[in-house]
Amino acid sequence: MSGIATGPAPGSAITTGPAPGSAPSTAAGHGGPSFDRTRRTSFRLAAVFSDHMVLQLGEPIALFGTGKAGTLLTAVIQAEANQPDRPDRPDQPDASEDANARAGCGSAMPTPSPRVENAPHADAAADGPLSGESSTIVADSGAWLTHLPAMPAGGPYRLTLSDGTERITVHDVWIGEVWLAGGQSNMELELRNSEHGEQAVAASNDPLLRFYNTPKTGEVNPSAEAESGWCACSPQTSGYMSAVAYYFARKLRRELGDGVPIGIVDCYIGGTSISCWMSHDALCSSEAGRGYWQRFERSIAGKTAEQFAEETGAWQTRFDAWNAAVSEARQIDPDVTWEVLNARLGPCPWPPPITPTSQYRPTGPYETMLRRVAPFTLRGFLWYQGEEDEAYCDDYRELLGTLIDEWRALWRRSGDCGCTVHSSTAHGGTVQSGTIQSDTVQSDTIQSGTVQTSTAHSGTVQNATVHSSTIHSNTVQNGTIQSGTVQTGTIHSSTAHSNTVQNGTVHSSTVHGSTAHGDHRGDEPASLPFLIAQLPQWIDRATFEADADPLHWPVIREAQWDAAQTMPHVHTVPLIDCGEFDNIHPVDKRTPGERLADMALATVYGRTDVPHRNPTFLSARMEPIEPSDDRATNPGANPVADPGTEPGTAPGTKPVADPGTELGTNPTLRISGVHADTAPRDRIRIHFLHAEGLRFAGGDDVSCDAASSGFELAGNDGVFHPASAVILDGAVIVESAQVVRPCAVRYAWASWGPAPLRNADGLPAPPFRSSIG
Repeated sequence: MSGIATGPAPGSAITTGPAPGSAPSTAAGHGGPSFDRTRRTSFRLAAVFSDHMVLQLGEPIALFGTGKAGTLLTAVIQAEANQPDRPDRPDQPDASEDANARAGCGSAMPTPSPRVENAPHADAAADGPLSGESSTIVADSGAWLTHLPAMPAGGPYRLTLSDGTERITVHDVWIGEVWLAGGQSNMELELRNSEHGEQAVAASNDPLLRFYNTPKTGEVNPSAEAESGWCACSPQTSGYMSAVAYYFARKLRRELGDGVPIGIVDCYIGGTSISCWMSHDALCSSEAGRGYWQRFERSIAGKTAEQFAEETGAWQTRFDAWNAAVSEARQIDPDVTWEVLNARLGPCPWPPPITPTSQYRPTGPYETMLRRVAPFTLRGFLWYQGEEDEAYCDDYRELLGTLIDEWRALWRRSGDCGCTVHSSTAHGGTVQSGTIQSDTVQSDTIQSGTVQTSTAHSGTVQNATVHSSTIHSNTVQNGTIQSGTVQTGTIHSSTAHSNTVQNGTVHSSTVHGSTAHGDHRGDEPASLPFLIAQLPQWIDRATFEADADPLHWPVIREAQWDAAQTMPHVHTVPLIDCGEFDNIHPVDKRTPGERLADMALATVYGRTDVPHRNPTFLSARMEPIEPSDDRATNPGANPVADPGTEPGTAPGTKPVADPGTELGTNPTLRISGVHADTAPRDRIRIHFLHAEGLRFAGGDDVSCDAASSGFELAGNDGVFHPASAVILDGAVIVESAQVVRPCAVRYAWASWGPAPLRNADGLPAPPFRSSIG
């Protein structure tokens, strides 16, 4: 069976499919059975560990795999001997070329993947200085896990695991920052297929920006895992990387310094529902999730394995032929549009048949992909998903919260395999960002930046939160924590002694000379950061021309935003100023990637100079308007915009019935600020957080008519009408001649429509809706 396997997310109205042109599995991988670290007799290393990998700095490093119960394993990490100078500058051609050759991903002179040797000891003369070691015993379940001590950024290192007879050696290992990129097709869309992809790939040479493509599969595939491996970015490899993740990692590389490698674990499949990325227990813990599972069970009921195979084979033939025809048409005309292709070739034959082993089935990729890379030590998660769940948009918020909790728990449960860890020792060196300097930590469990039930004496902890520990004479830089008091410091994305930071206010603590950033924070110290790309604008042409927007995408966007306001260390990046009309896979991936990077720099890495706060709805109150008040505007004739080149904008208009006729009014088009009517009515004053330099993008900076403001008002009948808007004294004044007594307001509440509100940093206000109290 090739490529794209079997089964959509059940119940979706519009299935999104894979990202156009994306590789079906791990095209940039390398390795082979002769160097396989995943299928040995005595013990095996998980596939995510390979030559050229990046391990997380400043945190105990989880190593894991399987083996014979009772086997004693020892892991040692040490400097790689006889290595060339570190390739930490992507603009140095010689170093970059050499590092990419060593990476073995599409390069001319690949080196082997982790090799297995029978000699228990390496040649001592070839060993570099020892940096850390640990040991563990394989559990009765056959699983093993151990942790190397935290290490600072740097490399290259060599990792060796041995049971005294067999040894696996992993080369060209670097210590840096690691993130997992998850979701569906818009995270999957590869750099080579993104906007300006050819130029981006050609300029991508950076030996310390590395990625691992988790094999895309609905069943655990040992062969695909054996062939997978980490790759350094180069023109030969980067085209197969998630474009969003690439731009995210590239910005971190530039901002965190040349000496900090960045690693991305790509773990996504286009066309997958959120239900695909959860366990059966988690999914069925709610009525919302049980609906997904029940629909899946009904779809496969009564079919035999032969029927599944026959249906899948027939579909695969059609799908491959359609893809081949698209490729041929693009070779003839590289600028051909999807509208032309669909008219000529017919729509993509999607979705595939539903089968019990589909990678699109509920819980499938969670079991066959995510769990295969957990608990690889990470700094956090990136998530771009939601398109496939629009038919059940009202359930998305509950499922998103469940998914975030489960992913974090999966990484926190890294010690639950039943393994016995004998020791974990660091040898020398200074470690920053969450670890203790000049100390040895033995027989402790250290997870997600949290030191539990341990004692540190006379050490220095930088940029970290230490919980449930005894700390003597230690200083936490960027703020000294003393019995719940933070002095002369800045609180960044963290919780100090169970305090909560909400909207810039620090509750239940004493703060002296500090800046509390305006993001909600909970009290879970072990919560890995979870960064969400909010859905951009999109609508298909047929729905738009029928004026039949189901308003599902605004509900998904609201759920994504709400998660960031109510869950600790969750941050959502609005993309309401992005997207393409009639193309669910917008090719601009630099904007979402770099905005996610800005969010990480500010909320995870403590940067105060990076714009990341969007204008955020705070309150709406009603105030009367007199006929002579010339500061308000009128909605005009309320046209519906034709799609323009920018989300929600239009070069022309399409006349529709004037909604004002419902209330007996007869509005006429007027110049902003001039009223032709005389009836008294109320307007709404809306206040925003992070509203410095509030303006409307495109045209008049301070006012918008009803057709272009994105604001709508509703009275007690619940019918929304477009409203005009003016920025006045730092607030937005909204009114509509069709709504005399507004009861509700909403902004950018459409799949595709105007959303012009920005702050001084150029960041867009996310969609919202609210009653007016």
